[in-house]
Amino acid sequence: MPSAVGSRVVLGRTAFTGQLAGRVMRYISAVFFAVFLAFALQATAHAYLDPGTGSFILMMLISGVVGAAYAVKLYWRKIIDYFAGRRSQESGPGEQDSDDQA
Repeated sequence: MPSAVGSRVVLGRTAFTGQLAGRVMRYISAVFFAVFLAFALQATAHAYLDPGTGSFILMMLISGVVGAAYAVKLYWRKIIDYFAGRRSQESGPGEQDSDDQA
């Protein structure tokens, strides 16, 4: 993958600068876009998804839901204060307020 720094593109051992760098990046982007379209617009896939793939996708969905629920749990007080229009106290995640400790 080429790296672009400012107006300089380095592709392997060859460095392109100035206006030529812009043309090289546009060309590379066009090639990647064409390859993406070639794969994305196929009518049939002719692929096999084994049960391991299905369980992996299910595991990723469940872990995403659990992660989002944990993030909401950590920041619940700040979320409620934000929507209630109150300024929240500057406490970190997982820290309890002094009135909640009783």
